[in-house]
This record gives sequence, C-alpha cells and structure tokens, in this order.
Amino acid sequence: MNEQQLVLVVGMHRSGTSAVCQLLEAMGVGFGNNLMPAAEENPRGFLEDLSLVAFNEQLLGHEIGWTLINPQCSQHHSLEWSSAATHWWHSFLEDNHEKAMVALKDPRICRTLSYWHPILGASARVVFVVRHPSDVAGSLAKRNGFDRQLGLALWFVYNYDAYCDVCRFGYSRLMVDYDQLIDEEERTGQSIAEFLGLPASGFDSIAEKGLRNNHQRASDEFELSQACEALYTALLSNDESILEQLASYHQHLCASFEYIDGLRCERYEANSQSVSRKLAETVHQRNILAADYAELENSIDERNQHVLSIGAAHQQTMDELVATRLHLEKQQALLDSVLASDSWKITAPLRYLGNSGRSNPWVNLVRHGIQQGGGVKGMVRKAVQLYRVEGVSGLKRGFYKIRAGTMHSPVEGPLSAKFQGIDRNDYAAWVEHFDTLDVAERRRIMEIINAWDECPTFSIIMPTFNPEPDMLRAAIDSVIGQLYPHWELCIADDASTDPAIRDILDHYARAEPRIKVAFREENGHISASSNSALALAKNEWVALFDHDDLLTEHALFYMAEAIRGCPDVKLLYSDEDKVDQYGHRQAPYFKPGWNRDLLYSQNFICHLGVYQRDIIERIGGFRLGLEGSQDHDLALRFIEQIEDHQIHHVPRVLYHWRMHAASTSAGGEAKPYTVKAGLKALNEHFQRTGRRGHVEATPFGYRARYTLPDSPPLVSLVIPTRNSADLVRMCIDSIMSKTNYPQYEILLVDNNSDDPEALAYFAELGRRPNIKVIRDEQPFNYSAINNDAVARASGEVIALVNNDIEVISEDWLTEMVSLALQPGVGAVGAKLLYPDDTIQHAGVVLGIGGVAGHSHKHFPCTSAGYLNRLNLISSYSAVTAACLVIRKSIYDDVGGLDEDHLKVAFNDVDFCLRVREAGYRNVWTPYAQLYHHESVSRGAENTPEKMARFSSEVTYMRERWGDLLDRDSAYNPNLSLIHEDFSLSWSTV
Repeated sequence: MNEQQLVLVVGMHRSGTSAVCQLLEAMGVGFGNNLMPAAEENPRGFLEDLSLVAFNEQLLGHEIGWTLINPQCSQHHSLEWSSAATHWWHSFLEDNHEKAMVALKDPRICRTLSYWHPILGASARVVFVVRHPSDVAGSLAKRNGFDRQLGLALWFVYNYDAYCDVCRFGYSRLMVDYDQLIDEEERTGQSIAEFLGLPASGFDSIAEKGLRNNHQRASDEFELSQACEALYTALLSNDESILEQLASYHQHLCASFEYIDGLRCERYEANSQSVSRKLAETVHQRNILAADYAELENSIDERNQHVLSIGAAHQQTMDELVATRLHLEKQQALLDSVLASDSWKITAPLRYLGNSGRSNPWVNLVRHGIQQGGGVKGMVRKAVQLYRVEGVSGLKRGFYKIRAGTMHSPVEGPLSAKFQGIDRNDYAAWVEHFDTLDVAERRRIMEIINAWDECPTFSIIMPTFNPEPDMLRAAIDSVIGQLYPHWELCIADDASTDPAIRDILDHYARAEPRIKVAFREENGHISASSNSALALAKNEWVALFDHDDLLTEHALFYMAEAIRGCPDVKLLYSDEDKVDQYGHRQAPYFKPGWNRDLLYSQNFICHLGVYQRDIIERIGGFRLGLEGSQDHDLALRFIEQIEDHQIHHVPRVLYHWRMHAASTSAGGEAKPYTVKAGLKALNEHFQRTGRRGHVEATPFGYRARYTLPDSPPLVSLVIPTRNSADLVRMCIDSIMSKTNYPQYEILLVDNNSDDPEALAYFAELGRRPNIKVIRDEQPFNYSAINNDAVARASGEVIALVNNDIEVISEDWLTEMVSLALQPGVGAVGAKLLYPDDTIQHAGVVLGIGGVAGHSHKHFPCTSAGYLNRLNLISSYSAVTAACLVIRKSIYDDVGGLDEDHLKVAFNDVDFCLRVREAGYRNVWTPYAQLYHHESVSRGAENTPEKMARFSSEVTYMRERWGDLLDRDSAYNPNLSLIHEDFSLSWSTV
C-alpha cells in the first residue's frame, strides 16, 4: 500500500477533468470500481468515486453546496468525518492494490482539499485542469441554467481556492490547458505521461470530438471580471504570485455573495420541505388508489356480466332507431308542406318580434340567471324570496352579480369570438391587432400634430461606443422616421475604435441637420459620454436612447401629446419591449403608473424615459462612477426635485430594447457592474432623502430594508372569529412561535361563538399576558367588528389578521411594520399562499371581475411572476385585509372600514382606495410570507340574503369608485381585466 502513488485531478466543473481522467485510465491509472455512472452530458463517464463525492457533499452542506460561493465546510467538518474519510481511503487503496498508481477526481475537491490533505498526505501529484472562465460559465448556463455572473464567480473561487491549497501544501503539479487538451490531445497526453512517469499510449481510444462543440468564448471579453482573466493567465503560467494579488478581491467576492448564498439555501430548504410534504401526500394518495384499485378489480366480473346484457339491449335499440328514422322522414315531408304554405309566410312578422328579444341584454341576463339558479323554478323561487326581503329594487340588484360578470368585462362577446383560438399571451398576434400603425392612423397622427399651435421639443441623447454598425444605422433611422418632427438627436461618440462608426455618424450629420455629433478624444464610459451628448442639447425635453435600440415611429408624438395634456409634468416614461436580431418583438414590459417602491426594486422607468432638461442640468447630469446604472441614478436624483403628480406614465410600447450578448436586455449578467452601481445609487438616494435603512441586491433586483425605531411601536393584531377553535389555535400558535417582532398584542374578537370547545379555548387565551379576548355580540359585520376592536387597541400600529392565517416567515411583522412606518406609506400587504404553496394574494388589481381581484393567483410560490413582480416590493392600489398593517392614525383618519355599505365583501379594497385618496400609497412586500386557509370558516354566498348583500356591495363599489375600478393606475390598460396573471388584454386598447 505504501508503494502506490496518488494523482489528484483538480479543476472546476465543466473544465475537462473527465477527459484528463480518460487519458489516465488509458495509461493504466486506477480509479476504483465505485464510480459515478455516465450521464447524457458525459456519456464516457465521470470517473468519480461515489464515496469521495459523498464525503465532499457532506462538507459542502447539501446538494446545492457546490453552487455556493461561501460553502460552510468548517461547520460540517468533524472528527467523525475525518475518521470515516481516513477509513475509506485505506479501504480504497487496499481494493486497488494491484494498481501502482491511483487517481482521485471530483471538482468539489477544489473547495475541500485542505480537509483531505492530512488524510492523503503530501506526496500526491496534482494534474490541474484549467478552462477559460467564459467557456465554463457558458457550459454551466447551458447545463444548469446558471446566469453568467454566478458561473464566473464559481469559476473564480473554485480555481483560486484549489490553487491556493496546491501551492500551500507544496504538491508537485502540472497545469493542463483545456484548449490544448482538445486541440492537441496526443501532445497533452504525452506531457501528462512524462509528468507522472507513465508510458504514453492509448490516446486514440479516448478522443471525444464532441467536446470541441462546447467552445463558448464570448466575443466581448469586457463582461469577464479582470480578476478572472488575471487568474486564468496566471494558472496557465503556474504563477503563484497571483494569489496575493487577488486575495482582497477573493474576500470581496465572497462577501458580496453572502446574502445571495443564504437566500438560495433558505429557498432550497423551503422547497425540500415542500417536496417532502407533497411526497407524503402522494404516498397517501397512492395507498388510497391502491385500495380503490382492489375494489375495482372485485367489481370487474359484475361489469362483464353487465356488458353482456348491454349487447342484447343494443340490438333492440338499433331496431328502434330504424323505426324512428322512418318516422322522421315522414315528419320532414309534412314540415316541407307547411313551410310552403301561405299561413307560414303571413306570420313572419310575429316571429321576427319574438326573435328580437333574444338580442336584449336583460333577456340574456334572465336566461343566464335561469342557468345559474337551477332552472326556471329555482330562479323564480330565489327571486320571490329576494322580492319579499327587499322589494322591486332588491330584485333588480339581485341580478347585479350576474351583470357584473357580463357587462363590466373589457372583452365583449363578439370581440372575444374574434380572437378565439389565439393564445392570450401571443404577443406577436397582439402587436398585429393593437400596435401596428396603418395609413389611416399615421394620417390621423399627422393631422393632430399639424393642428397644434405649441409643440414640445425633444433632445434625444445617444452616447455611442463601438456599436454594431447595422444596429447603429437602424437606431438613427428610427429617430429620423419619427412622425413627430420637433426633435434633435445629440450623439456623443466615446472614442470608438471602429473607424466605421465615425464614417456613419459623419454621414448622418451631413445628411440631417437635426443630428448633432461630438467625438470625444478619450473614452470616459457611458456617464461621461452621456454628459457630452447632453451638452449638445438645446430643447426643452431630454429623451434617453441607447446606440443599438429602436424608437417606435409614434414615440415622440405620444410623449408630446402627454406633455400637452399634463402641463405640470416633469418626467415621463413609456412601456417597452425587446427586439431580437431578426426584428421580432417579444417580452413586453407593460408598466404601472408611478410606483416609488417598484423603482427602489428595479429601474422600471428606463425606456423610454423623457426628462425636463432644466432639472437634469440643475442636478448635474449623469454622475461618473455610476456607470451601468447611471440612468437609475439620474431618475432617483431627478424625483428628489419634483412631486409625485409630476411623473406621468404613457401606457404604450414606444421603445424596442435590442437583445444581444453585450446588452443588459439579454440579462443583467451581460454587465455585472450594473448591480454594484445600482446599489450605490439607491443607498445614496436613501441617505439624501433621510430614509432609515439600506438597499441590498437580490437575484431579482433590489430589496429596500427599512430600519425600525430604537423603540419599535406596539402593534395590535386584530383577529376576528366565530368558533373555529382549531383555526384560531393554528393562527395564534404560529404568531407566538414564529414572530420575531418584539412588541405586539393580540386582540381576539369573538363574534357570537357558541361552540363549547372554542369558548373554553378563548377563555384560556384571555389569561395570557399579551392577548385580549373581546366578546362582540352584534350580527356578523366584518367592518364593524374590526372597527370596534381597533378603537380598543393600544398599539400605534394596527395589523388586521384573519383567523385562518398561518405564519411562514418569522420576520413577517418586522418587514410589514418597517414599511408601514415610512413617510407616505398607508396600508401594507403580505405574500399569502394557499396551503398547496400557490399564490393567494400578491396585491390587489382593480377592475378584475368588475371590482377587484388578486394578482398572480394560483402561481407557484417559487414563481418570479410578471417580470419578477412576485419578488419585488411595489405599490398596489389595494391589498387584502386578510393580513394588512397600517398606522392607527391613518386608520382613524380615513374612518376605518365601511361598516354601513360593505359589511363583508370589498371593504378592504374600499379602505385602501380611501387611504390612497388621503395621499398615501399602499405597498405589497414578498418578504412577509404567510399561509391563508381562505374562507375555511366563512360560508358561501348561496342564500337570498347573502346574494342580495353581495350584489348591493358590488353596486356600491361601482357607484362609489366608478371608472377608477377599470383604470387601475398601479396596473396597465394593456393587461387583462379577465385573468389575474398579467396576461395581455384583448379589448380595444
């Protein structure tokens, strides 16, 4: 055993370590018999010992440990691990005693080598395989779906950690270049054989030409960090000095990924628990199905006998069918004679009058009522009951629920039929029908422009640096092709190295007097270049435009129209989409109206953004050092100078964002420095505006974390219930055990409970120090019950909580209160899930179903939703009162819930609209997660009294809020009011 030599094959995942191992195997090196089986992406096999992989995974923590930048190996290392690993190593050598040389290979050993060194000893030889970071990141993206930034970060820490340990322990090493391995396999094999003192043979048998197809080198190396490039070059030259040079960068990289690693681990654990629950449910269902199957088998003989009897009956039916057919032929002959008679022709007018009633909408409504009411008798019986309770007016309102579903739909019947068969998210079809100009529309726009006596003027700012020439020409042509003529294009070229760019710009400047060009002598990056373009601007309004994107031909017209219609406006932005290399439009972003909280989560203003030039100049234009998020920073500094009502959204796609490898439209990883710049912009905005808190990066955008006061305010949790002891126990136990907020009281409102078990449990709760049980004996009125309890609450902050809520995230209340205490914030809503881990509430959208609906309902809880909205803090017009937090002073100022008109339904929507009417914004956060066992304790709307009450509430909401319900400023008119999934609207836009 002592005479055996060990080879360690070290290298990052997807770096060619398997190919090197195949060369070693051909030279006679042993890998053992307990090997990982081949896979589709590696059909020749990995040559990794499964026990070694298991030991490494144990150190890394769990299955996703290899994907973490900061695996907590030290937390999982123990004497038991070392003892077991040593025993395995000795057994491995004994099992392979016939081999003079053995090898171990597992990419994870790059992160765990320091724990293996005492076990394996210092005599091992290391074959270190190095592949270009861009190629590895591309391969990981293809195989694992990783974004490029994560792939590059993993490449760096794997190679840095491995090389650091190899040098520190003094291992004899050979650096193998992956490119050379693929292109010059025999030469590489000879080098390895010479290094290990082995015969150089057997190379032809392991050639894998398919590996050559995995070369994914980016054409623009700017996207790679300088650190990756430096480490890659040093590894190939075996230069140890790079370790000290990159030590601080290694620490910085690990620190920057610490939060993301933690978030990914939390989600992995949550998903694992969800899978475990679902697996247990599946096993249970399988057992039930097995029992049902056995029962079905027992009945097969009986059914077979029944089939025989059916055969006899079938023959009898066929005989009767023949007789019936003969009878029909006789009746048809009789009908033909009637249709030819004079009496049929004379009564035609009477038949016309009868048929015309079918087109009357109220006649159709009655027909629909008959269908919904269980036939004519059922409908009449309910109508009589409703008439006895509320008279004729109540009878009219009794049909309102039906009418709300048929008359307030934005897609009427004939229009819906027009688009029948089209996928409601088919954007290409939507563009064809709703966003394609024809000759008549262009003529209409030109006539409007010609009729204006005053026309806003625009300076379009376009910095350029080495754009693809055809894309640059297309971008400039899209400006020249504007239907609106009052513009100038201000271009600043940032010292492009491609001589074709100067020729193109000179040509356009000579051909079009409205085009101004400045050529910078030195490259200063996009902020400096944008400022150079801004210095050329003379018009009142500034529009930001990238050198490879496209404006729609009516873009400036609709911006000008909005400016004329809103004299006080200072900042405008439009919807946008993306366009691929073939000119196909896709991925539209239909944005909400002004949404401060969403701007803190992502730069949704972006394209097309139009700013008043005077204010841009006053704040100093674009800031150097914010490159990558310079437009986000500009928007943040700009809104500090204006009021919210001076920001206007134009709900039309006016900008096409070009998709290509170097553009952030293809993914944020194309320019990873944008995240760092965005954090700087947001955190400095918080400092300037006096917001207590900070902003963090997430995989989906940014998260604002607000700081609670040193002495957090008392929160009163109001929980109404009637009986339902089990639900209340679940609710309160989860609050008490999972809530980390330090100051809260619970007000349990008992509304006429009569269940002895519930009453006993409520009495026990009342003896707890921070729980008050309030007996409320009025008839059920959700609004009044909550209002009365709030009046008795001691807290500065109120939390309305349903009795069927179950806490998931322990910081739910901390998150919601920290938001509710922010200036300008009214109600705060939470991310509520059904027990099956699908979305129940993620903000309320007005107009859905006639009044309101919940966004993203039934989406998986792990879904990002529409453009990551399920992962971003943002404002909505309303949030559900199933879990709602608000300052008590605001609750009182707006008069609480409406207990006169909205006793059960829509009271939270109405409340939030009154909060917004009072000047506050309502905010939804995904970082407060709770289960909502919706309506478990609430009966269905199936009695005449309940139906009448619901109809009156619908009527009140329509009368109180009118068209506002159909024009939700926190939504977008191009999105559906039929579905709750942010799908496209197919009504007239």
